[in-house]
Amino acid sequence: KGGIMKKYLLLIAAFALLFAPSANAALTNFQTFTAEGANVSIDAVGLLDNVEGIVSAEIPAAATIEAAFLYSASVGYAGNNLYDVVFEGTTLTSNAASQLDVGPKDGNNWVSENRWDVTSIVDTKYDGLGGTYDFSVTEKGYLDGEILAVLYSVSGGDIQTAFIFDGELATTGDTFNINLGDPYDGSSDATFSLGIS
Repeated sequence: KGGIMKKYLLLIAAFALLFAPSANAALTNFQTFTAEGANVSIDAVGLLDNVEGIVSAEIPAAATIEAAFLYSASVGYAGNNLYDVVFEGTTLTSNAASQLDVGPKDGNNWVSENRWDVTSIVDTKYDGLGGTYDFSVTEKGYLDGEILAVLYSVSGGDIQTAFIFDGELATTGDTFNINLGDPYDGSSDATFSLGIS
């Protein structure tokens, strides 16, 4: 496309990764987004229950918010308890619609994950000027923290692709595949981020 460089960005929101002893893991592609100036802002916070914290998004000027997701995970040694989270004053309810089925649990059956679509909340706060945008978050029970992932695009930027995978990897070593439109030749940036619970 006229010499426009492709860049790949990857967020692995792979909760419950590091407790698993066996090697029967899986990651599934939740989102693939390709556009001019496509990118993903990622931040995390760990909190005590019922204590307000801040999770942030770095979004440039004149961006379009494509999607935003808040992830939360239970605390393994505390059992498989998932709780609600308050995000910017909105209670995000932990229920069958928010709970992830991330495939084989590698012997870690007592850790669970939530994912909520918070696109409208992030989009409402974004003013188009660019910078760091802070969002309040409060855990309504004993959880292992939250990750905010915001996919955005900027018109006129390089064509880039951002991926979000959900799932679990084995601590003994693991392999997964990312299907790219063209082979990655190392001549452009690639960013890899891992969300670990």
